[in-house]
Amino acid sequence: EIWKEFLCLQLILLRLNRENRTLKFGRSSCICNRFGDVRTGKSRFRSCTKRKSRCGKGETETVVKEIDIRGINSPYAILIQANDGAVIASSRPDEAVYPASITKVMSALLVLEHVRDLDRTCTILEDVILGLCAEEAAMAGFQPGEEVTVRDLLYGALLPSGAECCETLAGLVGGTTEAFVAMMNDKAASLGMDSTCFRNTTGLFDPEHVSTVRDLAVMMQYAIRNRAFREIAGSASHTTAPTNLHPEGLVLCSTLFSKLPDPTVAGGTILGGKTGSTDEAKLCLASYAAIAGKEYILVTCGAGLTGEPLHVYDALTLYNRVGEAVLYDRSRNYSSAKSVSITT
Repeated sequence: EIWKEFLCLQLILLRLNRENRTLKFGRSSCICNRFGDVRTGKSRFRSCTKRKSRCGKGETETVVKEIDIRGINSPYAILIQANDGAVIASSRPDEAVYPASITKVMSALLVLEHVRDLDRTCTILEDVILGLCAEEAAMAGFQPGEEVTVRDLLYGALLPSGAECCETLAGLVGGTTEAFVAMMNDKAASLGMDSTCFRNTTGLFDPEHVSTVRDLAVMMQYAIRNRAFREIAGSASHTTAPTNLHPEGLVLCSTLFSKLPDPTVAGGTILGGKTGSTDEAKLCLASYAAIAGKEYILVTCGAGLTGEPLHVYDALTLYNRVGEAVLYDRSRNYSSAKSVSITT
């Protein structure tokens, strides 16, 4: 029986990859806790249940309740449902971490909430560039004296992780970097991020600049409700409008998608996210994915600096486990329906 179910799952995966469509289901409930990793015999996911879909008459959707988080590279991790924040898997979710450039999600959010005209231009200051170069911060590539739109600075902050973009936008919105950081902490408090303290706009190391993966997931859950944020964070690349110093525009590439040429996972796709990395924080990633018609958020921190994108590998691993749980459930339904058809 288990091999029949396994073969059914493989057929469904193949068909799903070809058709790239949303899964729909027809049974009312299931418990998925038998199908395991063929190589190790250990369960990859523990359970999933179903509830009535909001769209469709009498149809139901699979809701993954829990998966196995063992075997990933990141010591700190949390996976939640995007709609209600229900935790599906976690590892040390409330321990302090350095968020690195995931910080820039909050910086971008504040700008989106305070600036209506995203085509307004700002000037990149020489002092900003010199200070960030001295700290060896990641840069998008804008130059002193360059006049750049707010929109392009947001792309520069979230795709190539440009620190000069965050500092320039902080001056626009807050007047000073210090005032903008205070706004970041006020926003974090309003979201219930009680274990978070921001000390800068970029995520550069500061021993007091800390958060938890749970808090960062709350921030990401709020962020992806913003349409403009989703558009930017979900882009693989972006070419800016022409500027006085880049008359043909500047090409900005995502630090996530450059390491993830194929965002496909079982039953869905990784939609976007923000990477982060410092010597102290190691590799971090806050991402979101759509799997079988539902969205999930994953935050991981602390993966080793080995030269490999271990944080991206962890995202692929865990999102695939969610998709496998859904697809396994579908295979059981398919097997059950076929059995009933033969019996009748």
